Amino acid sequence: MLNTNYTEKLLELKEVILLNIENTKDSKIVEFKMAQRIHKCPRCGDETSKVHDYRIQDVKDIPILGNNTILRIHKRRHVCKTCGKRFYEHIPLVPKYQRTTNRLWLYVLKCLNDTVSMKSVAESW
Repeated sequence: MLNTNYTEKLLELKEVILLNIENTKDSKIVEFKMAQRIHKCPRCGDETSKVHDYRIQDVKDIPILGNNTILRIHKRRHVCKTCGKRFYEHIPLVPKYQRTTNRLWLYVLKCLNDTVSMKSVAESW
């Protein structure tokens, strides 16, 4: 157990490269990117690893140590060499077009199960 990657265990992601962790007075910002790999084009199905550009996406996640957590993801936008389609790499933690993780939705549902109203869940954060 010498080379245990605790970042992967903390974020429950494989092939994560942690860039920075920033602590503010009311939140933690975890900056990371995924390890580069080959992706399949959604239009033609060809494989590509050619990067077109990079974008940064902030995603809300479950609280860590009582603080709000924001995942700042450095996403790659790939371009297909065959058809020219541009598309984002797949990140399993975040559904397509979402600003919150699946874990946060499960956490909110669990809190709603324990309490009566959505207002009380929102005020607890």
